[in-house]
Amino acid sequence: MDINHRFRRPLGLFLGLLFALAMIMGVGPGVLLVNYPDTLLGLPRIYTWGLLWYAVHVVIAATAYRFLWRQPLDRDRRERDRERE
Repeated sequence: MDINHRFRRPLGLFLGLLFALAMIMGVGPGVLLVNYPDTLLGLPRIYTWGLLWYAVHVVIAATAYRFLWRQPLDRDRRERDRERE
């Protein structure tokens, strides 16, 4: 599925800003929001906080790969792949 070229730039900008926010909140000053002794889901709250922002990074990278970084296959390449099967 190829995303329209018109939407690639805004999506890339949004994902870039979200990635920067996740970096700041995950390992930067955002850690101070949860740095007190308590548990959440059986883990110390600070570990759960880090895992949450790690998951955000994974979703951002998967979305960027799916819609921004991957090149669409050309028709000849698809035909060659079908012939091999």
